[in-house]
This record gives sequence, C-alpha cells and structure tokens, in this order.
Amino acid sequence: MDFKKKFAGDFSLTFLGVLIYNGALQFIIYPMLSKTLGNDAYGEILYYIGIFSITSIALGLSTANTRLVQRNNYEISNGDCMSFNFIILAIMSIACAVLLSFQKISALDIVMVIVVQALMAIRTYSEVVYKIAIAFKRYLYFYIVVTVGYILGIVIFKFCNFWWIPFICGEGLGVLFSFLFTDLKNKPFFPFASFKKYSKSATPLLISYFLYYLVMNLDRIILRNILGPESVGSYYTATLIGKTAAMIVAPLSGVIIGYLTNDDSKMDKKQFTKFNFIAVVGGLLFFGLTLIGTPIFTKIFYPDYYKEVLHIMFLVNFGQVMCFVSELILNVVLTFRHEKWQMVIQIIYAAIFIILAIVFVKTIGVLGMAIATAVANGLRLLLAIVIGYTGKDVQKPKQINE
Repeated sequence: MDFKKKFAGDFSLTFLGVLIYNGALQFIIYPMLSKTLGNDAYGEILYYIGIFSITSIALGLSTANTRLVQRNNYEISNGDCMSFNFIILAIMSIACAVLLSFQKISALDIVMVIVVQALMAIRTYSEVVYKIAIAFKRYLYFYIVVTVGYILGIVIFKFCNFWWIPFICGEGLGVLFSFLFTDLKNKPFFPFASFKKYSKSATPLLISYFLYYLVMNLDRIILRNILGPESVGSYYTATLIGKTAAMIVAPLSGVIIGYLTNDDSKMDKKQFTKFNFIAVVGGLLFFGLTLIGTPIFTKIFYPDYYKEVLHIMFLVNFGQVMCFVSELILNVVLTFRHEKWQMVIQIIYAAIFIILAIVFVKTIGVLGMAIATAVANGLRLLLAIVIGYTGKDVQKPKQINE
C-alpha cells in the first residue's frame, strides 16, 4: 500500500477513536457530573481530576514515547517499561495521598483517586503497543472499549453518586482490553538488561510531560485556591473545546512519532517547515471553529456558565490552540533532537506560566488565566521551532526488530 495512503488511513482511525472517547467525556460524562453534583461540587471534582490527570498521563506518555523513540537504539522489553511505571506510580500514590489528606475529601475518595491514577497511567502507556505494531484498527477498537466503559460508569453513577465510578470503569476496561490483546501482560514485573538505560531516557521525558500536564491542569488549582471552586467550572467550560483538541494531539502525535521512528529516516528542515506550516494553519482554522462552537456548546450543555464564558472565550480558546499546536511541534522535535530539550523547554514554560497566572488572576480574575496561557504557550511554540531548526541531531543506529 502507498505510504501516504497508509499513513492517512492510520491517522484517520486514530483521530476517530480519540474523537469518540473525548466526545463522550465532553458531551456525556462531564455534563452529567455537573448537572448531578452542582457547580461548587463539580468544581471540586474537576480539581481532583486535574490532580490525577497530571501524574497519570505524564507517566504513561513518557514511558510510551521513550519506548517508541529509543526502540531503534537498544532493545526495550515490556518489563522494562512496566517496572518503571510501577516504581513511579508507588511514589506518585504516596505524594497524592499526602496532598489530598489536607483537603476536605473522604478516605474512600483518596483511595479511588489513587486507583484511577494507576489505571489511567497504565492505559495511556499501553497505547504504545498499537503504535509500534502500526495496528491502528485495533487502536480504534481500544478507544471504543474505553468509551463504552465510561458510559457504563456514568449510568452506574446515577444510582450511587460516586463521581469516580465512570473513571474506574472506563480506564479499567481499557487496561483489560490491552492486557488481553497486546504484550502488556508479558512479564510486566521483570525488568531486563535495558532497564537502567531505559529509565535514564524516560526520566527527562517524565519531567517534561509532568510539567506540561501540570501547567495544563494548573488553571484549576490556581483558580480554586484564589477565586473559589465555581470559577474552576466556568473557566473549564470555556476551555472544553480547545482542551479536547489538546487531548487529541497526544495520541495523534504518537502516530507521527510511530512512523518517524519506524525506520532510520529522520525529518529534514524542509519537512519540518512544511509540518510547522500545516500545524499553525490548522491551529488557526480550529481557533475560528472554537469561537463558533463554544457559545453553542455552553448554551446547550452548561447554561449556568453561559454569560461568564462569553466574556473570556476569545483569549481562552486562543491560549488552548497555542497549547496544542506547540505540543504537537514539540513532540515531533523529540524524534530528531535530544530528549533533554523537551525538559528544558517545559521548565521554562512552566515557570513563566505559573508566575504570570498567579499575578494576573490576582489582579484581573479569570481573564488573567487566559492571558497567562496564551503568552506562555506562544513562547513555548517559539522555543520548539527554534530548537527544531538549530539543535543537534540525534544519530539513529540501525533499527532493532521488535
């Protein structure tokens, strides 16, 4: 089959799967939680979701992308990756329990947050197997199974009001599907000779992804502690369409990384320029769509937040679009530049965002968060492009077969 047709087909399957999954979250799961729990309680739940999203997705993506990028350099086993996951999850679980113990949250909820954190991290990591095998039809089935789990969970939630039920069901079914149909079950507790080398490669990526998802979810933490839980709900609603795009970027960029690391080829500057142009133009087009879609979406699914969203949606959506475009370009840069650059860029990005967000939110309220997001992500986009053009290439040795 022609390479471009194969790539387009796999990209479309991935996009469809991620769209189904995120569509269910944004149009069914979150609106149902908001409607049932009320604005203040919903804002608190978004705060907790933000905490486990930061840690679990950062861990899952870092271990998955390290396996993707480094598999041509040395042999990596499932045991190497899963052992690293379990070690970091143990540390994260302790940190999460300590952090939440200072909040007004029950012991049962703390335990469930930790369980969801673990399931989401392993589910996110398990996606790498589909990308390595270029098995994107099965990847679509995987996302359908996860979505069915979430919908089943929200039905159960209506009878018991435990907010974490949809997440347990969705993430749990995803892990089960991958366990049954991928190498996730192959000696997960037994690291091999490459564990030390793999851990050394994965750690900078873990830090960089942690910083990215910390910043991506930090709006909930800062707004909740400065302005109160209701501000979390209104701001999150304004960002929903833009953040959905950002959530879609991670799996889609995985398709690109999978193809770019599938042989000894690498992206040259001409291809990188073309990719940047497509990413930026696509981002601007999507920005236009968010300005049309956000008021309609909010009016239908979150009418209580409609007036607040109208005042902030332009800057909020611009910041979110800048976020996912810069993340897409940065992930591609990872395939031909040293992984340390991701960590350096994310540290700069996180520091600038945190300073600007705290200062602006305290002085001008919710709108300040939107300004901080746009400025910080604009700088990150610029840094990613500069490193892409000027950094030192990573030399790829002969491919090692899986």
